[in-house]
Amino acid sequence: MLELPALRRPVNAAPALPPPLRPIFVKPSPEIAGRGRLWIPAVQLLIGLTILLLLLWQAASHEALADLTRGQKSGAGIAGAAGLLIGSVGLSFLRWRLIAGAAGLEMSVSEAFRLGAAGFATNFVALGNIGGDVVKAALLAHRRRGQRALAVSTVVVDRAMGLLALLLFASAGILAGGVFTGDRPLALRAMAHASLAITVVAILCFALAIAPGRPLWRLASWVRRIPRIGRLLGQAALLIDAYRHGRLRLMAALGVGLMTDAAFVLSFYTIAKSLPLDSPGLAEHFVIVPLGLIAGALPISPSGLGTVEATVDLLYQSLGKAVPAGHGSLVAFAHRLLMLGVGAVAVVYYLASGTRDRAASAISEDNKTTAVEGSGTAEPIATPAASRQTV
Repeated sequence: MLELPALRRPVNAAPALPPPLRPIFVKPSPEIAGRGRLWIPAVQLLIGLTILLLLLWQAASHEALADLTRGQKSGAGIAGAAGLLIGSVGLSFLRWRLIAGAAGLEMSVSEAFRLGAAGFATNFVALGNIGGDVVKAALLAHRRRGQRALAVSTVVVDRAMGLLALLLFASAGILAGGVFTGDRPLALRAMAHASLAITVVAILCFALAIAPGRPLWRLASWVRRIPRIGRLLGQAALLIDAYRHGRLRLMAALGVGLMTDAAFVLSFYTIAKSLPLDSPGLAEHFVIVPLGLIAGALPISPSGLGTVEATVDLLYQSLGKAVPAGHGSLVAFAHRLLMLGVGAVAVVYYLASGTRDRAASAISEDNKTTAVEGSGTAEPIATPAASRQTV
């Protein structure tokens, strides 16, 4: 019998990946799925409102609410905070555009702003932390058939990039501010240690994503052996590996993300100094605000309602000099109201830009029709009488 020689893989060849994997989902019944979609956001909203009401009651009992209502506010400062917040939101749209470009999904600046405005406004309407991300991914994939998974990955990577920038600011402030000293509260020291540990892990993940040699491609063939979650982790590694050709754009997105979060912290600090309330200095805000936003990202309440205010109030009392209870929660709530106003501006911008795009498309079609008719190649328009004769 004739024996075939064994095939050998070249020494320098990369390890072969398994065939493309398809996620396996267990589709629940419509009744169970409907109940799951309703009661979880409702409970989260109830928790957020309960925390917020408790914080407002605490502020009223410590005369903080009376200080806010009777004291003098700075209208110029509030307007400046609104301008900084709008700038931060606009920079976040540009960061998402860079990330999408790194994945091969090119967007114009106007499209990035229009879709980003729709997602930002949805964050204040949907009962959940990812409502705006779902809208952005759906709108991005609408005109790019067959690239839905890649479009979803752009909003996930955008969230991760924003979280990395927040962690870098928080860690730098923690290391520079001496948060580890023994006179700090135990909860603050535990939060500082956890933030530094998560920052190290996030930096390693980012370095792995942009490293040459496609390490994620090799990692996907290894993690798929992990029981239960291996298939999902392997697919995630392969999906992020699609960004390997856009390393420079990812690094640029991280830079834009740092500017985004810096403008956000400055807007928070500006509105804090515009209200008749006690607040820490600017350096402390670069620790307080990132940690507050990270706490708000936990799936406890929609859009961090209540959790952000509670964390900021705790950090105001821990890092500030004799800041009374309730002042931090009131500043955070005032900043949330400012974000609601910017969300209303985003809705107006999205509607106006959509009308402008439709008008531009109509003008473009008219120009094409005029050019065809001018060349003498336009087809005659059939009248009703001619149509009846033809039939």
